[in-house]
Amino acid sequence: MNDELQATRNDIRKSIFAAKNRLSETVEFLGAQIEIRQPTLGDALDYQQEEDRKIGMAKILISYCYLPDTDVRVFEEADTDMILGLPFGADMVRVNRAINKLTGLDEDAEDAALKELAEAPLESKS
Repeated sequence: MNDELQATRNDIRKSIFAAKNRLSETVEFLGAQIEIRQPTLGDALDYQQEEDRKIGMAKILISYCYLPDTDVRVFEEADTDMILGLPFGADMVRVNRAINKLTGLDEDAEDAALKELAEAPLESKS
């Protein structure tokens, strides 16, 4: 590779790997404003490998929900059972849509994901 191509390649790599600013969207979730952050590639792949869809959804909320304009997560791993007991409704759909928007899923993919979630709702632990 000649010096000019190597320099261009290095500039492109520098630009890509410097892209740390994840997109985010603030939504209302069960009466509170939370910031949903765009997942990293690693996060997205981890979620896809999760065999238990319920645990996967809980992990999404744990990993991507923040107090607005901070680096403080709303949930932690110890909240998994409580998250699974939350009502599934418009608020959960709103969070799901925000995540889909931040990951670049189109509306057809979003509708399919919502249909899948509706067909296998989260179980309530009472």
